[in-house]
Amino acid sequence: MPAATTRAVSCPKCRATYQVAGESGAVTCKKCRAVFRVGAAARTTQDKALERARNAGDARTAKRAIIAFAFLGVVLAVIVLSSGDDKPAAPPPPPKWSPHAAETPPTSGTPPVAPKVAKAADSEQEKLARRFVRALATENRAEFDAIFDYRHYFNHVAHVNKWDDARRYERQTPEQQAAMREDTYQRNTAPDRVEHLKRHLVPEMDAGKTVPSEAKVESGSAYFTYDCKGEEGKTAFMLRIHLRPRTDEGAADPASWVVYNVAEQWLTTSVGRPKRDRDFRSAEDRKKEEEVAARVANPSGLPEEAPVAQAPLTGTSTAQADAIRAAVKTMLDPEASGPQVARARMNIQEAGKVAIPFLLNELVGKDHRVNEEDRKNSAVVVRELIEITGEQIAYGPMNSDQPAFGMLQMTPEEREQSVRRWFGWWKTKGPKFEKKITPPEPEDEAERPASPPPKPPKR
Repeated sequence: MPAATTRAVSCPKCRATYQVAGESGAVTCKKCRAVFRVGAAARTTQDKALERARNAGDARTAKRAIIAFAFLGVVLAVIVLSSGDDKPAAPPPPPKWSPHAAETPPTSGTPPVAPKVAKAADSEQEKLARRFVRALATENRAEFDAIFDYRHYFNHVAHVNKWDDARRYERQTPEQQAAMREDTYQRNTAPDRVEHLKRHLVPEMDAGKTVPSEAKVESGSAYFTYDCKGEEGKTAFMLRIHLRPRTDEGAADPASWVVYNVAEQWLTTSVGRPKRDRDFRSAEDRKKEEEVAARVANPSGLPEEAPVAQAPLTGTSTAQADAIRAAVKTMLDPEASGPQVARARMNIQEAGKVAIPFLLNELVGKDHRVNEEDRKNSAVVVRELIEITGEQIAYGPMNSDQPAFGMLQMTPEEREQSVRRWFGWWKTKGPKFEKKITPPEPEDEAERPASPPPKPPKR
């Protein structure tokens, strides 16, 4: 029988990635326990949601049309009643510019000069940004894919996070690229963002009340920032749309533009969540966040040392050293049976501190970045180090873009740092380390004598 094909899917709630078999069905996330559907079933659910959104939009449009016709009738009635007056009609009010733009008081008889932000609002780039906002609000996947430049977006992410070339978008399989695109779409159409855009920003755009609070258009890039207000009329969050000229080969219009990044900054917690996006952080904010991240990454402040071969502890006999080496070799042997591995682990743990140099030496000269066999063996060795010492210096053998299957995920840099910390711990705290003695379990109470059997009832 041919092997069942698998595909990569992402949990829409926590973004955990899984490999699933089959075309469609329900998947339960092992991380957050959320249940979501994939394949044809997911598309059906999405189509129903889009149909409901369209129906709701049609109802709102009909209401606005009725109100507009009623208002037009009142205006026409006022014009007819006042048509006998010889007074000239009042000039239309000057356009209301963005509060962020510099305003110049108009002189007598001179029309007002539009600020730069108004010119940007009339540009093709700003029209594309508005079109993208509507695609987000209506969760129109086809429109989103037509406007959003996934390749440049992931290149931008790789540059910001300093990813190696192996994690770049172009080097992924078609299935992995599809999973990355799906994850990006789901994050950009988060429910709190969509709800605000649908209820507030898009209606304001339809009424002509919204202009970008910030706008910048250059030859190679552009961005527009919109203030998304909430129920009380206060800004709930700022949404920034980044654009660039289209560069993909075979484009119908090479001169057209595309969206390559979306950023937001929440200013209120009434709806949604407080969030500060990287694109809105100041240099001081980023410095503070890096300091916090460094403390979180190394809470115990352990020093780091380069992994080099360690000599056995003073007093370790040759027979003892040979026994520990044999136990470590059996523990890492994929052909060893379960009982053999269990006995080897027991012997290593009973040796305690004496076994630590032999375990550390198994981490020296290993490829902790790419070689999966070295990574898994190193994780087994670190497990025994934790068991003996009680130090919680974890080692994740799986990369963050790999299925974990119950194992810890880490980046190559984090694995190498974990190894350096173990050698730093051994150099600074190892000489004073003593194996913790576990108190014996309390003995069970002595068995009480059995009660005599009950007497038979009298007849």
